[in-house]
Amino acid sequence: MVSYGIVLPHPDRRGAAQNAQLETDMQSLKIIILISAIITLNPPAGAHSLVWVTDDTPGGHYITGGGTSFDPEKPGIEIELYRMVARQLNLEIEFKRLSWTRCLYLLEHNRVDGIFPASFKRKRMKIGAYPMKGDQVDTGRKTRNNAYFLYQLKNGPIRWDGTVFTNKNQATVGVPEGWAIVEVVQKLYRDVREETVNPNIPNLLIHGRLDGFICLETVFDAYLGRDPAAYADIVKVDPSVWEKPYYLMLSHGFVAGNPEKAEQIWNAVRDIKKSKAYSAVVNRYVD
Repeated sequence: MVSYGIVLPHPDRRGAAQNAQLETDMQSLKIIILISAIITLNPPAGAHSLVWVTDDTPGGHYITGGGTSFDPEKPGIEIELYRMVARQLNLEIEFKRLSWTRCLYLLEHNRVDGIFPASFKRKRMKIGAYPMKGDQVDTGRKTRNNAYFLYQLKNGPIRWDGTVFTNKNQATVGVPEGWAIVEVVQKLYRDVREETVNPNIPNLLIHGRLDGFICLETVFDAYLGRDPAAYADIVKVDPSVWEKPYYLMLSHGFVAGNPEKAEQIWNAVRDIKKSKAYSAVVNRYVD
């Protein structure tokens, strides 16, 4: 309980002037309580840590490793980019790793402030906000590009020419459950099965449970790299199936409460990527 230091005299001992002062004090008290409640329910940006989440699969140089934690020394280019944004805008950002479906759920319900990396899907605009230019997503404020490839065993049954899939025996293709690529592949291929992405996904190809798997190359390449000898018969099929720009999405709750700050965040992503400091970060990962 908060005490505001206002002492109310007994009603029988008050004069007219005291009554007027008491009414003024009561109105002031109501205003103080109202303002306190508003601040508690809607703290301004910078008054608390923002929570931005990403998925728990490997992201190559952009988000290193996998699981629920980040490498303390080299967390990834994208994490370092957002840390630069935080320093520039004097923000406190807490990063967490969860399954991608969980990330989307939390964003939709305003339980986190941002998710990344998210490709643009117009129907996703109902669960979160992208950097926009008019009624189109602003590709100038993307964080990066990423490509999906088909993986299968050597001499596998699936053929991809960059436009059309063909196969010899009604092969089954796997795709990551809940990811944007699902709808893309479903339009191109009949027998598609969604699978939860985890480090054992390549084994589905090795053991014949899937004929092919379409995944982000940063993720699947990392899984293959865990045991190159065991996965030596798996090949990545050129060209890419889908290549898209990726963005930082912010929650509708955050954008509604901090519209200018949201634009500053997306603008900072664009501007920092043009800087020498960001180039130095990239070089540290790719050299």
